[in-house]
Amino acid sequence: MLIDLVKPWLRKLFGTNYQMKILREPAVIQWDKVIHKGARTEEGQLVGYIAADDEESIIILASGFREYKIPKSHIKTFGGSQIYFDIPLNVLEQFRIV
Repeated sequence: MLIDLVKPWLRKLFGTNYQMKILREPAVIQWDKVIHKGARTEEGQLVGYIAADDEESIIILASGFREYKIPKSHIKTFGGSQIYFDIPLNVLEQFRIV
């Protein structure tokens, strides 16, 4: 892994007491800006629109009165008007709540 190659260089640069922290932050940070944006699967298929979010997940409203609650950890990218999840369409149903 690339990080394993970089660690010795960082320790040499910053000293032997240097400890590396890898932070896993969600792809979207300003959650208030994603409400009413589109949500798409890994393949780019439109799922629906983001209706709400909580600390751990996003609520998506889809056609046919379907709702999905998808953990924020499954967000792959946010392109300004669409959120893309790392979930394929055939796995999406396991996140359905209504």
